[in-house]
Amino acid sequence: MKGGLISMLYAAAAAREFDLLGDGRIVFHFVCDEENGSIAGSGHLREAGMIASRRS
Repeated sequence: MKGGLISMLYAAAAAREFDLLGDGRIVFHFVCDEENGSIAGSGHLREAGMIASRRS
């Protein structure tokens, strides 16, 4: 996944350079454990209040 991560970073840098974000922002959370229920990954960050949960 290293290549995918680098691609995302370059895409975010290009979006900023070409002023495509407007008032928005891009946030990356590089975590482990995504394949196993996110106990130590994004799920943990959400439970700890470090990222917002978006629910419709």
